[in-house]
Amino acid sequence: MIKAFLFDFDGTLFNTNDVNYHAYSQALARYGVSLDYGYYCNSCNGRNYKEFIPELVGFDHEVVEQVHELKQQLYPTLLDKVKVNDKLFDLIGLVNGACKIAIVTTASRKNVLDMLKATGKSDLFDLLICGDDVEKYKPDPECYNLAMQKLGVSPDETIIFEDSSYGIEAAHASSATVYAVKYF
Repeated sequence: MIKAFLFDFDGTLFNTNDVNYHAYSQALARYGVSLDYGYYCNSCNGRNYKEFIPELVGFDHEVVEQVHELKQQLYPTLLDKVKVNDKLFDLIGLVNGACKIAIVTTASRKNVLDMLKATGKSDLFDLLICGDDVEKYKPDPECYNLAMQKLGVSPDETIIFEDSSYGIEAAHASSATVYAVKYF
């Protein structure tokens, strides 16, 4: 019996490509780095900033953190660029109350909370596991294992919805049932 639905955030519940791209692009531009949209979508989306920002600005930890901080400041100003996956939110409406529902993402808690507030979706989730909550990022399954542990469910009782190759790999490694979400 299914007791929990775990949803990735960026690209699954919300298409935030444009929000994230524009925030990172504007932040990187202040450091003289140009970010191509296709490159962002294919090589950065779904990865933690600590993994892809060094590839763009060099491996100076201080600069990586400055770019990320600036991106965090810009992100809430760009929320009008988000697309909501209405079909998954319809599913959440159908199972809400009957199953536990969680967001499991490498995104920052601040970004998740800002988006949920901006879209009026804050009250739909029993748990948020964000990049701030784990040491290892997708494709490592730590985030999904932590969510199942906190919800008190086993992999056999869990369905995970993911879109990126890193997320799908992490979801499979958790031993739960995985549904790949296509771009919407």
